[in-house]
Amino acid sequence: MKKYLVLIILVVSMYFFGCRNQCPPLTISQQKAIEKEILQIIDKIYISIEKLEVDGYAIYLSSDEFLGFHTCWLKAPILTKEALVDSTKVWFNGRKKQEISNVKIKISVFSENMVLVDRLANWKISFTDDRVGDFLHNASFIFKKESSGWKIVHLDEWYTTL
Repeated sequence: MKKYLVLIILVVSMYFFGCRNQCPPLTISQQKAIEKEILQIIDKIYISIEKLEVDGYAIYLSSDEFLGFHTCWLKAPILTKEALVDSTKVWFNGRKKQEISNVKIKISVFSENMVLVDRLANWKISFTDDRVGDFLHNASFIFKKESSGWKIVHLDEWYTTL
């Protein structure tokens, strides 16, 4: 019986002391401020992508904690920032022009340093061989706030031909 009492006291103590280590929930104004900041970054990213400027997009990829990139047409995910930047340069070299227009965007603030962005957009790509592709593009980004600012730690995207 004494063993059970010690175990119960230990579990209850862990519960109460463990709960104190959690971050307090963000206020609505804090969430809105983070949403605004992330939306500005998303706008900068897509302006760079529209202009076929890889470096303007790459500055928002985490160097420290990048977990990967996956898209519907790759057989395996790209697991490093460097590999994604190199691949994007190759993809962009085959394009003359890109036009992107938002359909819907949703920002979910999980904490003061973790955000999920889901974005649906129409994407018109003019290729160097004069083909034109119209796509519905769906992307999910996980942003983490690092010492240098908000960075993408994971990106997943899907295309559907229109």
